[in-house]
Amino acid sequence: VICEKPSQARNIAAALGGAVNKTFVYNSETYILTPLAGHVVGIAEPGKQDAKWAIKKDSKGKMMFSHDTPLPIIPEKLKYTLNDSRSKEIVDRVKALVAEHDIKPENIINCADADREGSLLVANFVKEVLKFPASKMRRIWITAESEAGYKTAFADIKEPSFDAGRVAAGLCRSRADWVHGMSSSRAVIGSVGRVVTPVLKIIVDAYRKHMDASVSTYFRVTGTALDNVF
Repeated sequence: VICEKPSQARNIAAALGGAVNKTFVYNSETYILTPLAGHVVGIAEPGKQDAKWAIKKDSKGKMMFSHDTPLPIIPEKLKYTLNDSRSKEIVDRVKALVAEHDIKPENIINCADADREGSLLVANFVKEVLKFPASKMRRIWITAESEAGYKTAFADIKEPSFDAGRVAAGLCRSRADWVHGMSSSRAVIGSVGRVVTPVLKIIVDAYRKHMDASVSTYFRVTGTALDNVF
């Protein structure tokens, strides 16, 4: 059972009557519970997809954006990579558990947050790291973060078809975001994205409103009234 984060694994283990050791692994006769730490794998940078999209650096090591980069950046097949140094520890731990217990693809259960992102997060890990087909993975759908909620969810484990649409939607969104963000950022020689662009606009609009403000005279009105109105 793969959880999204250590805190979730600890809470579930406590609810099910298990114990958690320093690696946050919960063992019982039925389940082996282990967490990730958010997105362990992600889509690799353009330069790792193909050298023609790599960002060049000057003699001082400063990144140089070039309008000569062929756009849009759309690889034939996206490559994934580990997101940070901590990710390797997580990968090694989960792989060791899989090998030790001879876990098969159909034995993997996604226990991440009950949303599209949680569905995609574990599916990417299973496919890109464990090299298992995510289509065989069952799903634990937790709608209440409580002891009763955990027990209810574990008593009703969903079949792989339950999550297929969410995983597909998540993949579509993440890939579209990546292609749009990477291509647009290179085109304008800056940072463009689904989140960063509107946030920057809000900041710029607020700054302009502040700069355009003019001093006005205001009056404060004070007075007295009866203690008892009625």
